[in-house]
Amino acid sequence: MNSSSSKVPLKQKKAKSPITPPKEPTPRQEAVKTSLYKKKEWDDQVFGIMQEFLFEGSIGPEKLKELVAKYLEPRHYEAVIEERIAISLCGYPVCDKELKVVELLAYPQALTMQIQQEIPGQYRISLTQKKVFDITHLKKFCSRECWAASTYLQRQIPIDPGFMRQPDSILETLEVLDIETLTSM
Repeated sequence: MNSSSSKVPLKQKKAKSPITPPKEPTPRQEAVKTSLYKKKEWDDQVFGIMQEFLFEGSIGPEKLKELVAKYLEPRHYEAVIEERIAISLCGYPVCDKELKVVELLAYPQALTMQIQQEIPGQYRISLTQKKVFDITHLKKFCSRECWAASTYLQRQIPIDPGFMRQPDSILETLEVLDIETLTSM
């Protein structure tokens, strides 16, 4: 047999086709893209407002009410609390008191129930209510009054995005508690 006749001819590889340009986005894809850009712009605007008014010092109850109605979502308010405690301020934006941190080993006699940040541990047991309470959230505030006012406000914050709200209707129902009102009760 002839050796040249037993060879099977090799198929030539096809030339790769040139890269096709991307397809035009569908209207739905364009709408999603536009929505994401608007959300990003909104989040940047809200962060700037939070930095300007809420992270340092205190703010009046009426101004806080206006900012919550127009801009803040629950996640933003939680971020405000965290930022304030990071710089040792009470988590409630209306309050301007500093959080006091005490070394537990150096000052064991300074531990009292009046200063929440100094309470050792994460849980408290109430014998009268027969319950165990997680107190880590209490440690973010200078007093029980600030904690209660902040929790009351946080429960009123609408969960819908700020850029989709009607702030006037929220302003009518939103209530921000003032520190002087709470301490006089």
